[in-house]
Amino acid sequence: MKVNNKVEVFLEYIIAICIVINCNSVWIYMSSTSIDLKTLNLVVTNCFLLILNIISIKSIVKNKKIFLKTLILIIFILVYNIIFIFLNRNNSVSFILKFVLTLICFVIYNSYKFKNEKNNSLLIKISNLIVVFSVISLIFYFTGSVFKIIKPNSQVFYLWGAPRYIPSYYNMYYETNTTNIAGLSIVRNSGMFTESPMHAFNLCIALLIQLFVIRRNNKKRLIILLITILTTLSTTGIIVSSVLVIIYILINKSKKSIYSIIKILTFPIILFISIFLSIYFITDKINSSKYNMGSYSVRMDDFKVGLNAWNDHKIVGNGYTRQDITQSYMDINARGTDIGGSSGLMVVLPEGGIYLLSIYMIPLIVSIVYSIRKKNISVVIMYITITILFIITNIPYTYMMIYFLSLGYSLSLALWKRDSNKTEKIHLR
Repeated sequence: MKVNNKVEVFLEYIIAICIVINCNSVWIYMSSTSIDLKTLNLVVTNCFLLILNIISIKSIVKNKKIFLKTLILIIFILVYNIIFIFLNRNNSVSFILKFVLTLICFVIYNSYKFKNEKNNSLLIKISNLIVVFSVISLIFYFTGSVFKIIKPNSQVFYLWGAPRYIPSYYNMYYETNTTNIAGLSIVRNSGMFTESPMHAFNLCIALLIQLFVIRRNNKKRLIILLITILTTLSTTGIIVSSVLVIIYILINKSKKSIYSIIKILTFPIILFISIFLSIYFITDKINSSKYNMGSYSVRMDDFKVGLNAWNDHKIVGNGYTRQDITQSYMDINARGTDIGGSSGLMVVLPEGGIYLLSIYMIPLIVSIVYSIRKKNISVVIMYITITILFIITNIPYTYMMIYFLSLGYSLSLALWKRDSNKTEKIHLR
């Protein structure tokens, strides 16, 4: 392996770590530390991205067609987002850092990776890291939360929803929330994240990559991810992961007849278990919400509140990160301390209106057009899944989401014709 390749691998792992940590981990929302970890994460991410860009630019410039297309794409993103800054006029520094600097840096690096047909390398590293964190969470979950063999060694104060203290296991695993099943109070596996749904989101991303991006699946990793998703007791995680597994089984044909027979025999069982678990958790959420403001009622209320806040300024929103305006529409007496919001869509629409939502919709449209043109079902499955998770999970401004946006924008490079007969070859799988 060349020295440059080793450097790239190292830098990609650092960036992958930053992306996962930024995706609503407790570390980012801890207030009991003297270091602002959110700012530190932002600085480290962009510094290493800039280094990767320096490595990338030399290779991109050599290919005039790719360079020109990348330049046009960057100018479009830059102009579109600068217009939003002037129209929205709130928290411009944060918006510039994420949706201008970080997004453009990702696009430049994607262009470089697409040129070398290694565009899935960062995705694979993200998935690998989440698998490692999954193993860690399972160890602490069963030895600590379930069987009480070990106990939390400290309490951590963090700001998520309502400021509070949570049990910490060596700052590697946290007990953030519980749920009632059949009258029993059960700790949910939150891993290192702010709540179990956020853990489930990251696990679903890793599962998505394992199934539809990596060519040769590692069955042990798939099993680890699926078990961990179950321990989160997240309805969204369980349903999404079940659907992904079912789709994967349906669209993949085994070359060996014995595996085909096994698939035919086991598929009905997998389908039954998936449907049973999904119905059970959905019913449980709905029933629990009849007696109090449970997660189902909160989620439904988030859509109602978000639409009401959006009606104030439909085009450019009430102000980027102005969550307080959306919260003013909430019934605090009914919701209690749960005022953080549970939908990415209902964060973006009230804060940035249709204009900011378009930044998210353009990559989705591009990815679907690309999938049809290239007959690549993996890409359309990936972006439909990301869109669903975006709608029902509060992750719109995370680096994870911004990276997937950059991939969608970068796919537009493949849709521009080189000549009358050829198109750029870009594959995520």
